[in-house]
Amino acid sequence: MQTQQADIGRLMAEHLYQSQRAIEEVSRLQERVNNLQSELELLKQSGGDQGWMTIKKAAPLVGMTTNALSQRFRRGAYPEGVVWILNSGRYVVHLRALREHMARSQK
Repeated sequence: MQTQQADIGRLMAEHLYQSQRAIEEVSRLQERVNNLQSELELLKQSGGDQGWMTIKKAAPLVGMTTNALSQRFRRGAYPEGVVWILNSGRYVVHLRALREHMARSQK
């Protein structure tokens, strides 16, 4: 009887642990969905392919890698809030503004 109770106790503890992990994962996924919804709304408001987009999409359109472009943002080569913003830790780029700033810097 005591062994059965111990087994039941271990099973309950394992189920509780697994339930807590599942709750944490659902919470993490919900946060990710919220971030993506926010980014999607920003992209919808941008006005198409010249407006706001992910750095991954913008970089090849201006002939750069995402790494090179993000380094320029960090160094202050392009103004934050005009050319780029951080949204949930990810760069979002305003393509038209980036192209304008790139053209000015080449003159």
